Amino acid sequence: LNSPSVKAVTGAVSGSMFASAAITVAEANVGGSDEEDHLKTIVNVDDSNTFTADAVTAKAEAGIKQTVDMNGLSISASPFSGITGAAQVNTGGSEVYSDVDVNIGASVFQGRDSGAADLNVSGLNTVTQIAAAKGISASTGIATGTNLASTAAHLSTQVTAKGNEQSRFGNVDIKGSSYAKIDNDANGYGGALIDISPYAAKVENNYTADTDVTLSGTWKTTGSFTAQALNGMDIDLKSDAVRAAIVGGSGTWLNNVINNSANVILDNATITTDGAQSYVAQNQVDYVGEIDGSGYGGINVNATDYKDDLDFTAGVDMKNSTLTGAGDEGSITAFASTEGTIHSKNSLKSAGVI
Repeated sequence: LNSPSVKAVTGAVSGSMFASAAITVAEANVGGSDEEDHLKTIVNVDDSNTFTADAVTAKAEAGIKQTVDMNGLSISASPFSGITGAAQVNTGGSEVYSDVDVNIGASVFQGRDSGAADLNVSGLNTVTQIAAAKGISASTGIATGTNLASTAAHLSTQVTAKGNEQSRFGNVDIKGSSYAKIDNDANGYGGALIDISPYAAKVENNYTADTDVTLSGTWKTTGSFTAQALNGMDIDLKSDAVRAAIVGGSGTWLNNVINNSANVILDNATITTDGAQSYVAQNQVDYVGEIDGSGYGGINVNATDYKDDLDFTAGVDMKNSTLTGAGDEGSITAFASTEGTIHSKNSLKSAGVI
């Protein structure tokens, strides 16, 4: 189990009779964009091994937790004539690059006393990200607030297994899984005589999952044979800004990219089972994106910008392979799907009186 946990918490408070500024910057990252900098979790079994047991398990698992919490408060006020100013900035977020690889070569697996061995192979790649940028800027003169929160998860889960005709298998279960739970919230409140906040609240998210299960070689089982490539998510994004000013302009942004691919690949595989065969590639989607932008006062120009770029691919690909359900319970099922729920909301309220 590879389970790093990173947390960054910052807070800034600034108050003044004339001018004030509060700036917070925080990042909680795991791995880097270069291949050699990725977090790597690997199980490798080459062709030269023999395993004798009633059950054999090979598992590689990454469980990453990242938390970023940014809070900024900037207030300026003056009882005298003249211009005061308040500036508040929150910027940061979390990013992860995680590779989980499981490779099972054509080793020999067998049960004790000439029996059959159950084989369980899994690669699990899971990330939890929580990012919050919350700021308040207020002034009797000029105020500006910037709150940027970003989350990015790049997960690669590769499981390969090659059968050996000398093996004696009972039930075989082979699975690759990628999952992201992301909660990203940017919140910017403010009030002033003049308030110009082009990025009062901005949320950016990028979730990429590439999950492949690749099978080859010769497999014979007295039980079932199951291969699964699964992607999942629970993503909540919210960008929220309320600005009040005599003269004001604010921007509320949400930019989200999701690219998930799940594939089960049989390449030169010969699989014979007494039980059922099942090959499943699936993307499970649970996504909520919400913008709530508001501006009130005399002369107000307010804008929201919501962008979703969603791409899902699921496939079971069989080539040069022979599948046989030989027993009374023998059956063969191949299933690929993308399913779930997507909820998007873009709300803008702007009111001005002259």
